[in-house]
Amino acid sequence: MKSLREFTEKWHPYPLPTVMDFEQEISVIQDVMTLPDEEIKNNRELFCEIIKDIERSHGDNGIFELTKENEYIFFNFAEWLSTMGKKLNTYFGIDIDTFRITFDEIQEEFSKYKPQV
Repeated sequence: MKSLREFTEKWHPYPLPTVMDFEQEISVIQDVMTLPDEEIKNNRELFCEIIKDIERSHGDNGIFELTKENEYIFFNFAEWLSTMGKKLNTYFGIDIDTFRITFDEIQEEFSKYKPQV
């Protein structure tokens, strides 16, 4: 992906859906991570909106499809976002740790809840 314009054309209609299916979320992340630094820097506001869209979808749906086999994708994305934020001196308006939640943490949290009979 060379530009945010190319990104928005590929993922038309933009903005992204509130809840993306898991494969779409991963594809969007992969595309975002290929954007040139200069493109992100020059289009910071749009980039931040895209990141917020990904975070919203991940929090609503993506974390429930997380497995030990795919959690690395989100760890890598969180690290990339952290690096980009430092490089560009930018706060993306999200909690990057959303992408650092592990499969085991989700399982532990939900095991606390028992079905009501």
